[in-house]
Amino acid sequence: MDTAGAPARKEWSGPLRIIRTGRESADRLTAESLERLYDRHAHALYRYARSLTGSAEDAEDALQDVFVRLARSGRMPDDPRSYLMKAVRNQCLVAIRGRSRRQQAARRLAEEPVSPGSAVSEGGGGAVSEAIRSLPLEQREVLVLKAVEQMTFEEIAAMTGVSANTAASRYRYAVARLRRLLQEREDG
Repeated sequence: MDTAGAPARKEWSGPLRIIRTGRESADRLTAESLERLYDRHAHALYRYARSLTGSAEDAEDALQDVFVRLARSGRMPDDPRSYLMKAVRNQCLVAIRGRSRRQQAARRLAEEPVSPGSAVSEGGGGAVSEAIRSLPLEQREVLVLKAVEQMTFEEIAAMTGVSANTAASRYRYAVARLRRLLQEREDG
């Protein structure tokens, strides 16, 4: 699994011009508060997005879309971390669905099956990374949120819209599947 950092923050422009740069109130988003949110959360959000999409480009796009939408809203979320993680998750799911539709169309045109690894980007070798990428999305998501982002099952449940017990089950299934996959590689 690639844990490379998020792209460097560039000078804010574009939609950020609509944000006032004066003093910030509790619910008003300023350019400075947006910069602080980005600096504080971008690396974790990028890792999470990359783990879901398997693509650096899709992860960067998701991150950009989330921060642009937040800037346009002009409002500071009540719980910025939860809001940002959920927004990135939603953008990643949109990207995955879009990629799936594009792959289906390409498959129909070419009349050839798409290779199993085509949705996963190149790079980030290693047996563990490959095994993690092979997990079903729901299991991979919970595994990354729990093991990498160190979220509780309650936080994961609130973000993904499932119960804490379901999140815990997905985590257990992911760990068991990883063990089995890695043991098969070692034995074979």
